[in-house]
Amino acid sequence: MPIQIINSKEGAKRYKVRERTAGRGSPFFPQLSFDRKIDAQHYLQTLLEQKRKAALEGVGIVSFEKTTVLSEAQHWLSNRRRTMSHELRCKSILTKHILPRFACRDPMTLRIDEITKYRTQLSDQSTPSTANKIVGQLKAILNFSVVQMRIPRNPLFALKPIKVDEVETRIWTLDEIVAFLSFADHKYPHGSPNRWVYIAYLLTLFSGLRSGEVWGMKPRDLLSSKSVSGITVARQLDRYTRTEQPTKGKRQRSVPCPEQLKEELEFWIKQNQIAWDDLIFRGDRGSPVSYHSFKRHRFEKDVAQSELPKIRFHDFRHSACSILHEIGVPIVEIQAIMGHKDIKTTLRYIHLNPDATRRTSQKLTDAFRQAKALSISQSETSNFKKAQSYGNFRDVSENGVLRVCSNASEASYESESQVLETNKISYL
Repeated sequence: MPIQIINSKEGAKRYKVRERTAGRGSPFFPQLSFDRKIDAQHYLQTLLEQKRKAALEGVGIVSFEKTTVLSEAQHWLSNRRRTMSHELRCKSILTKHILPRFACRDPMTLRIDEITKYRTQLSDQSTPSTANKIVGQLKAILNFSVVQMRIPRNPLFALKPIKVDEVETRIWTLDEIVAFLSFADHKYPHGSPNRWVYIAYLLTLFSGLRSGEVWGMKPRDLLSSKSVSGITVARQLDRYTRTEQPTKGKRQRSVPCPEQLKEELEFWIKQNQIAWDDLIFRGDRGSPVSYHSFKRHRFEKDVAQSELPKIRFHDFRHSACSILHEIGVPIVEIQAIMGHKDIKTTLRYIHLNPDATRRTSQKLTDAFRQAKALSISQSETSNFKKAQSYGNFRDVSENGVLRVCSNASEASYESESQVLETNKISYL
């Protein structure tokens, strides 16, 4: 509370004003105490008016040294903890986009309309998502400077990101997966030096590993598994630095390894005499696999040559998750296999393929037909009971004629269905 009540030992009340010069973490104004609450309120009102004027004029209550976007970016980079790959991405955005345009600018002179125009240009040159990342990093730098009391406020605080349409994830059906693996098996035949490409496809589609987890796999992950049909996922290869890092979930997990995949891995390890603690997959020059190089020179070309629907490499993981769900694996087990901390993430990875949709439609059609037939049968039974209430049934004659007798006369019907139509019964 800006105004605090202080009780003295003598029992007297005093009102103390506590108000910060800026946001959280900033120093307080001189903390004065008053005998009367109204005096404390007047003092607080004076302080708030000073803060409002300072915000309109773009200056702080306390003195701030003159600074630039370059110095704030350097301070942000040197004082924030991040992974090496994240730091490389941040430096790339700074050197390519932010610093060439705003390096010498005073952060407090940046205007929202100016940054909005710049973001529109970036969106036209690349994508709205990329434009949001670049401007978002600039906002993050300024937010950090505010927290560190290097600038009074963030002039871009009210700038909202561009609305980006969610990219629809495309998955392959089981038939399409089999067709692609058959194509890859033919292109990279058994015993060829590039057989590892086929094995990587097989591993991703069967186990749902992330790309970095595939490239970071070692022989001991296969051989040290307790189950003969399991693989231990213990690390991933960073796609930028190509160094070993912990998995995204920061913990080990086990994934299934069908016999076909196990045989391929064991033969490849034996054929190439891969050491116990060495990487199973390496590029043409013997270096760790580059994600971007593999995507551009292997994966995208293979998908195009297979004449199957275009798909991303990460969509293999979505496809594997959907196939596991389709064959009846419980959601909790799928979550463990995929390495998701939150089961909601697993649910987002499960997609219905067209075959499943068609099967569901057929089940609905069959269920509707059964319900309709049951309804008709119940209706006929009800009508039959109504007909029975009008008279007493006698025995069926030798030629199958059912005879119904009323008090006045008898009526003969050639079949039971005629009896059920009570509205057509005529009494003689």
